Amino acid sequence: ELYALSEHRTPQRLESFSELLENTLACAMDTGMYERVLDSAGILAEDNQAHKAIDWMIDLVGIVLDSHSPLPNRREKLLWSVLHSIRRLGIELTKWQRETLRVLLRALQQDVSALDGLAVKEEISPLTLCAHKSICIYTLDENSGNRAREIIEVVCPSAIVSVLSDKVGSVGLKHQARSADIFVMVWRAAKH
Repeated sequence: ELYALSEHRTPQRLESFSELLENTLACAMDTGMYERVLDSAGILAEDNQAHKAIDWMIDLVGIVLDSHSPLPNRREKLLWSVLHSIRRLGIELTKWQRETLRVLLRALQQDVSALDGLAVKEEISPLTLCAHKSICIYTLDENSGNRAREIIEVVCPSAIVSVLSDKVGSVGLKHQARSADIFVMVWRAAKH
């Protein structure tokens, strides 16, 4: 809570908060403590004044979504805080940021029409470099891997994306590592 109320919200401190949040959510906690932890995250999202922190805010929702929740409906409140901050700041989203928010809304069974009216920048996404490429994402967190695949497929439809969550160095995993044009290993969610 004190960290969330800190006055110095540099990108490094926000990233540190994300890691702290992820590790805290990995611990078993009762509903009251869980509520307090998410309230602290919500304070940071709502008070954020930096346009550059949009990716951080979106990642924050993903971290909460991928963690165990004793109050599953409480995660939506954080997502709505992030959307409110985006609207309040008048942030123009990139196509992939908008798509990520759409995927998160769907994962939390929320109405995607909440994104209607949000400005989207006309810019070339770095994901266009993935056109006509095969991409393999290796992560033990299959849900986040599938969300990443969905985002890439919308932003760059010609990419061929596979997600592997093998717990051992299988033949299929080794083949994908050798043959994929781009191999993404989520090292924080990998066993090898």
